[in-house]
Order: sequence, then C-alpha cells, then structure tokens
Amino acid sequence: MHNRTAMGYTLILIGVVCTIVGIVIIKKANTAHLPDFDSIREVPSSPTNSSKSKDEIFEENKKKGDDFEAFVVKSFPKKYYQLQEWRGDKYVDGNYPVSSHFPDLEVNFKLNDHKDTFAIECKWRSRFYKDGIKWAEGYQIENYKKYSVATKLPVYVVIGVDGTPSKPKHMYVIPLSKLSNSFISKDELNPYEKDVKADFYWSYKEKKLLP
Repeated sequence: MHNRTAMGYTLILIGVVCTIVGIVIIKKANTAHLPDFDSIREVPSSPTNSSKSKDEIFEENKKKGDDFEAFVVKSFPKKYYQLQEWRGDKYVDGNYPVSSHFPDLEVNFKLNDHKDTFAIECKWRSRFYKDGIKWAEGYQIENYKKYSVATKLPVYVVIGVDGTPSKPKHMYVIPLSKLSNSFISKDELNPYEKDVKADFYWSYKEKKLLP
C-alpha cells in the first residue's frame, strides 16, 4: 500500500517538473523571437502623396475665383458703376444657398438719366485646352439662362485665361445669349476679346456690355 502511494507521489512530482520545464522552454522560444529594441533604428518614413480633401480643393478653387472676381470688379469705374450684388460660393456638408446658382455679380450703370442693370458670371481658366476652354457645366448654363429670364436682366460671361486670376493674360466678354455649349473654342472667343488693362464699357445706346 505504501509503495503504491509513494509511486503516486513520484508520478505527480514528475508531472509537475515536466510542466515547469515545458513552460520555461516555451518562454525561451517566445523570447528568442522578440526584437532587440536597442538594435532597432528609427527609419524615416517616406513621403506620401496625400490627396487633397474635398474642402481643400473647394477652398483653393474658391480663392482663385474670388481673385478673378475682384479683378473684374476693379475694372468698373465707380463713377459710372455701382456693385449691387456680389455673391459668394459658400457651402457646408453639401448644402449650398440657392443664390450660388446665380451669376456672381449684379452691376448698376448710371450716366445722367441713363440707368441699367446687368449681371456677370466670372470664369477664370489657367490655360486653353484642346484649343478652347470648358467654361461651365450644362446645368450651370441653364441656371444662368433661367435667372436672366426671371430677372429680365442681361447676363454676360467674363472669361479670363492664362496668367493669374488677379492678372489674366486674356479676357473675353460674351453675352450669355451667345453661349449654348459648355466648351467654347478660341475662334469663337476671339471676337469677344477685351483689353485686359481697359475698363469695362456699357453702351447705354446699344444696351450692352462691350468687349
């Protein structure tokens, strides 16, 4: 009886020893795979081409648009013209005001007893593309035309190309009624080219803004 008990204790002891040995072996194996932190050097991360967010692109384009609009506004002598409306493109979480669909500027002309009001949509493009430019989307053209009909105001599209928004190399003044497509070629633009350095001129006799 005593021999059997002793044998049982011996087997239990052997089992405990094997368990401890196994744990030690496993720990050593895991430790062998751990990195030597003292030997690790900080590797500089390579630059990434992070794409601009929608908001950043919007603000960048808005800045260019605002600069060109300011250039256009400054080309109307205060003696004869008064800026009645200067709309800004604002939005938050995809919500745009209705007025953002209207032309950028409304200008009042006054010379003695002659008074007129007209609207201007300003567009600046950094360069010509395929011998012309895409100046607007189809739905924008429709919005401008609806505005013209609703307000009974003539609308003109002033386009600046090349140079900078504050100092374009080329400038064109085109009646909206002459535009039906999003793309306009250089040949179509040429008759409406305006001297960039000259002020705008409203002909009260012809009731139109001349290049």
